[in-house]
Parts: sequence; C-alpha cells; structure tokens
Amino acid sequence: PATYRPVMGAAYIQDQMDLKDLIVRAGFRFNYFDARSTIPSDLANPANAISGAPESTPQATTVKTSVSPRLGVAYPIGDSAAIHFAYGHFDQFPAIGRMFTNSNYDVLANLQAGSDNFGVMGNPDVEPEKTIQYEIGYKQVLTPDLGFDLTLFYKDIRSLLGVEFIETYTGARYPRLTNVDFGNVYGVTLA
Repeated sequence: PATYRPVMGAAYIQDQMDLKDLIVRAGFRFNYFDARSTIPSDLANPANAISGAPESTPQATTVKTSVSPRLGVAYPIGDSAAIHFAYGHFDQFPAIGRMFTNSNYDVLANLQAGSDNFGVMGNPDVEPEKTIQYEIGYKQVLTPDLGFDLTLFYKDIRSLLGVEFIETYTGARYPRLTNVDFGNVYGVTLA
C-alpha cells in the first residue's frame, strides 16, 4: 500500500471584552491542510489504460487554507438572566483515511474489462466542509440550584462530501469522492 504524509495545522486566537452591559467574545481560527499528494490530470483516462486517449499525468494537490471568524455576544438582564447571540464559520476536513482510500487510480486500469471491484476512488484534493452557524438564546436563573437555557440555532453547511460518477473515454463509469452536497439545519435546545 502507498504511504501518505499529509500536513494539517490550525491556530486559534480569541479575546473577550466585558463592557458595562455587554460581554463580547471574538475569535479567528486559521486552518491549513496540505495533502502532499497527486491526482490524475485527466479523470477520463486516470490510469492511462485507454489507448489513443490523451495521457493523464500526476497533478499536485492544492494547499487548503481558511480563516474562520467567530463572534459571541451576551447581554445580561439583571443578575438572573441573559440574552446571548453567536455567529461563526467552521471548517472541517474529511477523515484522512477517507480522502486517501483508493486514491491510487492505477486500480482503474481494469475498468474496460468490466471489473468494478475497486470501490469509490479517494480524492486527496477535496475542500473542507464549511458551516456557517447562527444561534440566539435566553438564559434564566430560577433558584440558586436551578435554571434553564433556551437556544435557537441555524446551520448552513456547504461542500459536504459525496460521490460523483466520472465517465471515461470508453464510456465506462467510476465513482469518485468529491464536494457535492449541502444542507441546512434548524433546531432548538432546552437545557
């Protein structure tokens, strides 16, 4: 099996300001990912097994970086209640094993012979999944030992992993991991 040595890193900075009637927390997260790998330049002939078709050469994956801002605000209402709001961007890289599973496209050399036992081709050049989250809530102290927090939230999720089907020059098809899906999440939490 092939050996891969990707590089992943992150740094986070946050500050909190306590104003007279407001608490503000702001932060930024920097994400870095370099798969240090290659993908075929021509996905229609990834293993160079189709005679007469343009040759596919290994193409370096791109380095992925992002800055994710976060902001939280709390507004106290007396000594026993508060309204809070939060907004943030969140990036999540797929599991490394999933990105690199079957990422050596040489197994597709048998595709024309009708073999389809290779599974989904990995893709070390996928983007991180991106979420923008909003939430607003209310906290109330009822007794010294009892209180509640009611929070409404919304998440907009993009670049979720899915599968695309690539067609070769001979009309054969194979599945490949890529960013194709999205989703929205609405919810309420009561604690």
